[in-house]
Amino acid sequence: MTNVLFLIVTVLILVGCASQKHEFHPRLDFYGTYMPISIYREMGERITQANSDNIVITAKDTFILIPNKDPFKGMKRVPFELKDSTFIDIYKNVVYGTHNENLKPERRNMKYWKDTISMYFDPSVEFPIKDSLFAFAKKIDLQVDSLFIKKEDANYIVYSLYNDQSYDYEPKNTGSEGYYVNWNTNTFTIYKGSLKIYGSSALSQSDKIENSKYHLFLSLGYFYDTKQLPCESYFSTCPVSRTLSSKDIELIQYHYSYGKCMGQDLETFETQQRKMRKAKNKHPDGKLFVIHP
Repeated sequence: MTNVLFLIVTVLILVGCASQKHEFHPRLDFYGTYMPISIYREMGERITQANSDNIVITAKDTFILIPNKDPFKGMKRVPFELKDSTFIDIYKNVVYGTHNENLKPERRNMKYWKDTISMYFDPSVEFPIKDSLFAFAKKIDLQVDSLFIKKEDANYIVYSLYNDQSYDYEPKNTGSEGYYVNWNTNTFTIYKGSLKIYGSSALSQSDKIENSKYHLFLSLGYFYDTKQLPCESYFSTCPVSRTLSSKDIELIQYHYSYGKCMGQDLETFETQQRKMRKAKNKHPDGKLFVIHP
């Protein structure tokens, strides 16, 4: 009987993502019939008169009978994506601006596009720039799950502006070039964006392409740049020609991965990382999952 009990107990460490700002409590769930009573208590469950008859004592441990019910039926269960501490440190830097001590706490939120990015290119954009920029966007799109980019029904406008030669779609962007995005202040999902290209002939076409790719890349998550990556990275602070690196792709893939909760603030993200890692260390054979409504 003892051997059978150990074989049928499999620990599932679960965290729900019903809201972006919440207290974090990893939940332990199980496939099988019996659960060690020590873990049952870790969940905050109590031994009552009603369930005391379900306790089984063996030579090595004490178990309690668990009803075969799935409390997360109908919800999406995704394996939790556990990354090493170095990667997480860089990710927090580019998403939450942790290197910027002057950044206000309310600005430290994970922002992402949930709906498809539909790009509209204003006629003011030269064709080689338009062609190169959209090809760059699709290159990222094809490598990142949950990020979709197409060319119709605009919620992302690309335009070139110099003096009064064309229409300024986003006056709030007061620079000569760059991007501007709007997001929902509750879910932190980005729903609208624009990319301004410096239209002056004083800037070469190749420089316009390089600069617009850089700003487009950062606009995919309202990302911050970092000194932790080589100059060639699109996340770097260096004013040089960049190449889409494997680390760039890995970071943006993780950003759009549902193997973590989406739209979290920095405090909640760090708490989730710390407690899930602790749960995994305590139950090395356990399986980590994120539950999405």
